[in-house]
Amino acid sequence: MQLDFGPMTNNDINVTVKRMQRDFPPSERAPAFALRRQLKSGVFEGYALRSETGLAAYAVNVVSPCERYILLNYLAVDSQTRGQGVGYIMLAHLKSLYADKRAIIAEVEHPADADGQADREMREARVRFYEKCGFMLIPDVDYSIFGVKMALYFWSPALDAAGIRPDIETIMNDLYRKFLPRVFWSQLRISLV
Repeated sequence: MQLDFGPMTNNDINVTVKRMQRDFPPSERAPAFALRRQLKSGVFEGYALRSETGLAAYAVNVVSPCERYILLNYLAVDSQTRGQGVGYIMLAHLKSLYADKRAIIAEVEHPADADGQADREMREARVRFYEKCGFMLIPDVDYSIFGVKMALYFWSPALDAAGIRPDIETIMNDLYRKFLPRVFWSQLRISLV
């Protein structure tokens, strides 16, 4: 399969917004109008991995105000190309693109808080995917956004978990305050335990 990586085009943005309706539950996605606006204005950075049949994967990222950290706000692989290494390829491109940053951070829903066996298996698969791609858990962080309990994983060319953990509260607050309206800031809960 031939894959082409690059910044999202206007067409990619439209396809991504539609796909997010099926790729992410309502509690985890921004309203479509806000997502479009933030992608077009540059608040979010959008990247696409295209195949001959269309959008194979997409990533919507936020760069911290200090420009040293990246939050993978949304990352998804088209259902037709899952299991073919497309997600791994997408993350490899993102790691290369952001190699000058201190860390790329990913949020993963806690498997222990899953609603049933199928949800638990899906969450465990996400954890395995990020670990396979070289991401490490930031230990002992109590973190949730909009009431969804998450684990924080990161990839860094230079930091280990002990190097990022002391600053993770500030990092996540800075990232979310860059794009989340002030009225929702209280929905982010993070503390070291």
